[in-house]
Amino acid sequence: MAADAAETTALWPPSRPPGAGRSGDSPAVVTIAWVVVRLTDGFIETYLLRYVEPTETKLDDELVPTVSRITNIAIISVAGIVIVDSLGCDVTAVIASLGIAGVAVAFASRQTMADVFGGAHILTAKPFVIDDIVDVNGTTGVVERIGLRTTRIRDFDGRVITLPNSTIANAEVRNSSSEPTRRVKTLLGLSYETTPAEMDAAIDLATETVNSAEGVGTDRTGAWFWDSNDSSIGIRLEYHVDDLDRWKEVRSTVNHELQRAFENAGFEMAFPTRTVRLEHVGDDAGSVAQSGSTPSSD
Repeated sequence: MAADAAETTALWPPSRPPGAGRSGDSPAVVTIAWVVVRLTDGFIETYLLRYVEPTETKLDDELVPTVSRITNIAIISVAGIVIVDSLGCDVTAVIASLGIAGVAVAFASRQTMADVFGGAHILTAKPFVIDDIVDVNGTTGVVERIGLRTTRIRDFDGRVITLPNSTIANAEVRNSSSEPTRRVKTLLGLSYETTPAEMDAAIDLATETVNSAEGVGTDRTGAWFWDSNDSSIGIRLEYHVDDLDRWKEVRSTVNHELQRAFENAGFEMAFPTRTVRLEHVGDDAGSVAQSGSTPSSD
């Protein structure tokens, strides 16, 4: 009886020979994977898309479908490995092969991934949005599109410049549209015949003229006797334009008013001049000058 019991115990449960699988588990795995994929897509459509739709940038609109695809691929890959294991195959070799292939793909697409992560940086940090005026490593223009891998900027000559997002993420970005005002610096040159009293009057006149222009913030306007150069003595004038949409028109108006005000006040604006001083020191010098002006016989 003991021998029969031992033999029965050895035969139950029936041992699965190597390579034999549990093929009956495959439908259940497929069903679970399909449910998880549907739940993931539903979560993304319900929450993430509602979050990114109100934003100005289109980058997040492109990033969300990409995240959804990557998530679905991961779920299907795991389900495929489980099914392969249930069929009795050696999944260790499969996982090793996938790992080697993943390393090869990652190495080949490292620049693409750098651009994608750069796009994620732009999405989270938001250094600029669509229609902003930016300067990226000397490239200045209006942002037209922010994509998953690249950003498109149209410069002031009308040319479209496409920059990789990885370049932007590592660059110094100057966003002119984020400035509350635009500062304008102007140098006005007066002739050396201007007296100190006239210089003080010119500084006051420049300040008053600028502050009277529409669109200029009057609280930060300033003018100073700045320098003396070869042909003029200069006034440095600084002011801030509040109306950013019309800053070019405001600057042109200010320049016209300055020119008109200085002309009416009788101030002489300088232009490049050179004073030549001639001295007569004797006959020898005259003879030297005369011989020096003689054309060469060659």
